Amino acid sequence: MVKAPTPEEEDRRRLCRERKILIAERHRLGLDKPLAEQYVDWLGRSLRVDFGESLRFRRPVASL
Repeated sequence: MVKAPTPEEEDRRRLCRERKILIAERHRLGLDKPLAEQYVDWLGRSLRVDFGESLRFRRPVASL
């Protein structure tokens, strides 16, 4: 018979899932790179008038 998880185990699993989601989102946004590299990337995209993707609509900002 399988034992039901305790509330502490459920909390630990939920936090683990949330942490994995947070890490994936930070990587997708490039926030896992050093600050200087983030700035150089941003500056290069700005010079090409590429302002990235809208966080709300997940579409290129230029098309909004």
